[in-house]
Amino acid sequence: MPSRLHRRQYPARWLPVSTVLAFDCAVSGQGVAIVRDGVSLVTLVEEGREQAARLLPAIAAALDQAGVARRELDLIAVTTGPGSFTGVRVGLSAARGLAVGLGIPLAGISTTTVLRAQAPATDRLVVAAVDTKLGDWFCAIG
Repeated sequence: MPSRLHRRQYPARWLPVSTVLAFDCAVSGQGVAIVRDGVSLVTLVEEGREQAARLLPAIAAALDQAGVARRELDLIAVTTGPGSFTGVRVGLSAARGLAVGLGIPLAGISTTTVLRAQAPATDRLVVAAVDTKLGDWFCAIG
């Protein structure tokens, strides 16, 4: 039996997506961005740990700097890993809580997909690599 999530019909105001809150806590530090119609309004990047204490204030600051109210958001996007176990958990739980609380869709995007998307456009293969700092690497080629 399909879950209710798959059968849910979203209100027309959610399509097309225009204002997105996107954030990443998976690799090192955290990044928060507000994007409207494909244009970045604000990008905040903070190094270091303690994402659990710093993520929600960073999101509030980004919304404030962009002049966007929480109710104006159409989508929340978050990285799903690979990356730091704690960072991924913090990001996913914050994203899920915000999406449920605001009643808007949530999109999970792999960390390596986000890294590859930041590479300059070329006709060459792009390799995204995340150092686990435990002697392993997570890599994606595209």
